[in-house]
Amino acid sequence: MLQMICSTVSQQVRTDPNLFQNTGELIVDQVLRAQWGFSGVINENMLVGNPNVTSLYAMDDALPYPFEWASYVLDDQRGNAGMNYTFNYSMSQDYIDQDPGSYVSFLNSENIRYFYDQYNIGQYGSIIDRFDFDNEKTVDLFAAYLDDLIEHFLFQNTTSEIIGMGTMLYKEINATYGFIAQTLPLQLASRVMASDLAAAGGSCTSYVVQSGLTTEQVTKVCNDVDFTNPNSLLILINATWYGGDYLTYVYDTYGFDAQTWAAFMDTSTDTTFGYMLEMTTLPSIAKQYSCHSSTNCTALELGALQWGSSGVTKNPAPEWSSTYVPTADTLAGWGDASWAPYNDVTRNPEYFFYAVNPDTQGTLDKKTAMRIVNGNQNFYGLMNKITCQSLMNAYYNKNSTITDLFQNYYRVSMPEFDLANFILSLRKDMQWRFFTNTYIQYTASELMFGYASNSADMLSQGSYYNGDNLGLDNFTSPIFHGVDGLMAST
Repeated sequence: MLQMICSTVSQQVRTDPNLFQNTGELIVDQVLRAQWGFSGVINENMLVGNPNVTSLYAMDDALPYPFEWASYVLDDQRGNAGMNYTFNYSMSQDYIDQDPGSYVSFLNSENIRYFYDQYNIGQYGSIIDRFDFDNEKTVDLFAAYLDDLIEHFLFQNTTSEIIGMGTMLYKEINATYGFIAQTLPLQLASRVMASDLAAAGGSCTSYVVQSGLTTEQVTKVCNDVDFTNPNSLLILINATWYGGDYLTYVYDTYGFDAQTWAAFMDTSTDTTFGYMLEMTTLPSIAKQYSCHSSTNCTALELGALQWGSSGVTKNPAPEWSSTYVPTADTLAGWGDASWAPYNDVTRNPEYFFYAVNPDTQGTLDKKTAMRIVNGNQNFYGLMNKITCQSLMNAYYNKNSTITDLFQNYYRVSMPEFDLANFILSLRKDMQWRFFTNTYIQYTASELMFGYASNSADMLSQGSYYNGDNLGLDNFTSPIFHGVDGLMAST
């Protein structure tokens, strides 16, 4: 929860750095830590206009509640403790450090669990020793602060059912748009690259030999990498796209080193593999889909375009071979059956296929789709769990002030966009994607001895720092749920 809040606010800072003064070169993470721990952005007059507030909440209607520790302890209606109980910059850095190995960061769920375990049995000394709190009052304040955040960010003064729907909405966006954004950019690049290589007519050997590898090494590369197969090309594209372990694998397997790899990926000569990828393939994709950069598209651009309107698969460039980049309404089953990952997709991830009113509200234009799914832009992107929960809370409680903010933000380039229809469409897909059907028949054996739940597998995904469950046990035995009497002790 703290990580989601911190990520949301830090991205807001990045989108409008002109709000800040007296900071020299703006370092977003430092600004965020200063604001969280001791309202440093406000107290040190970093903001243009010197607003007399203790929280950024007062400056944006879409942030549902003051999130800062300092705002809590300085508020005479909440913590009412004074500046002596705020955290200095060093402490704030430690407490919201994004390090899974840290023993004091409250972005680590194990540390939160330790805090609650010790607090619930009154072991204040253990908490003070581990987290270096000043005194027992700080421990009590921090426990109350967490409860306050849970109430207003997770529960948001509403019901657990509505917050559950918000979490489901977040899972839905991740399972559809998120899947597309993670897979499509690289898959598209490898397919267009295969098309470009085929059109150029060069053999694998003609490209690899320019790296300076030995004849034996060149032969091994070309025995393993089929330039007519996009999946096979990924061996080389991954190495330059991601680097890291992928590049190490190419070095160790084929004998590349820094010098020969640099020659292979050289873009100064139009006959190299690197030139074909970086100067031909990626720019042609960017041109075809009108991406912001003329040299490459972002995952957000391609993912949103395909999710909202199937705009990638429906509109391949005419010069791309239909063997590699066929025209299609969906990614599901896209192209040759041997090319993962799309032939394993059994349910269409694009919005059109589950839109409630596909004839009038079945597509989302690129700009609208990008605003909906961008979790790093303001507070309206639905790749953020708290945002999804805020939207569901406002929708089900008929808070038109908040729902209008969402709808107007999404409508910037699509005035006919209807938020209620959009939410109903997502709910429609949630039902089938996560639960398959409203009614499921179980055998007597399954009811008595348990069964595996596909829903648990589907929902066990997300981000560790979002507090998502990444290892839900998919085994359940419903006959023993909520029993009383003798059965309760069996």
